[in-house]
Amino acid sequence: MNEEYKKKIKQELLIMKTLNIKPNYSELSRMYKIHRRTIEKYNNEYCRENIKIVRKSKLDNLKDEIKEKLELPGITVTGLYQYFSKDNEIGTYSNFYKYIKKHKLKPTKNNKTHLRFETEIGKQLQFDWKEDIKMISKHGEIFKFNSLSSTLGASRLHVFVYSRFKTRIDVQRSLIKTFEYIGGLFDSVK
Repeated sequence: MNEEYKKKIKQELLIMKTLNIKPNYSELSRMYKIHRRTIEKYNNEYCRENIKIVRKSKLDNLKDEIKEKLELPGITVTGLYQYFSKDNEIGTYSNFYKYIKKHKLKPTKNNKTHLRFETEIGKQLQFDWKEDIKMISKHGEIFKFNSLSSTLGASRLHVFVYSRFKTRIDVQRSLIKTFEYIGGLFDSVK
């Protein structure tokens, strides 16, 4: 709507106000072909430049906690979003990221990742039983087998032992073969 048109509407509203006539917004909206609420805003001297919308964010209550968590070593914005979204209605990730950026709450530059847990030599062996593994040869033959996967804690040595079946005896046999391969058990392990 151009400025001249707005002036015309405002002048008519001013005349009605000086004559102490209540404007009929519906009638004026049909006459000027604009929405009745727009005419009502003009009558109440609405000016878009004078209005500042201040909205409270869902994250304002969590601002101090967000700031505190961002100082932890290894923290990321994604990880923090997942932490807060478990218990709170905080909105989408993009809004969470914009909030952090707007309030300059970025993670500290000195943010080092968590150190890997190391065990002493001979203290830990982790194993997992992999069942029903299928492999197809280039000739179309299907091979089904099971495997015991073992990893030493300190050296990260991986040992895989093949087994055709998946009984308790097969697991025990595979563990014994693993211990033979790595050189047995240390005396300090009880």
